[in-house]
Amino acid sequence: MRPRGNGLKPEPMCNPDDVARMMEESKRAVVMPPETAVQLRQPVYPADRALEVMDHIAQIVRAPENPALWLSLKAASAYSGLSMALLQRLASSGVGVVAVKDNGWKFQRASLDELGEGLVGFLESKKA
Repeated sequence: MRPRGNGLKPEPMCNPDDVARMMEESKRAVVMPPETAVQLRQPVYPADRALEVMDHIAQIVRAPENPALWLSLKAASAYSGLSMALLQRLASSGVGVVAVKDNGWKFQRASLDELGEGLVGFLESKKA
């Protein structure tokens, strides 16, 4: 530790010879035994288990069997691909989408599926 003035804490110092020695040690190559190298080249999953693994992953990420009938504003936006602001305007106007205010907007999933034609009419009426 090297002392510093003006009431500052001492700062750590490294011996240049130690630094050079540590750098040389870090450059050493790691030698692996041949049997280890052969093990690393083998696939993680044998080919006969690949389909089993993919089926297992598909079961994990599969959508729920009973999806919710009502979606929050954020979930409805993700589901429909429309912005949250547009969905709020549609809900407030009561055009094209069935929504209720229950601790925030909740949108009926079926009405989002059938939104197409009502949305076009709503947007054209706002342009005029």
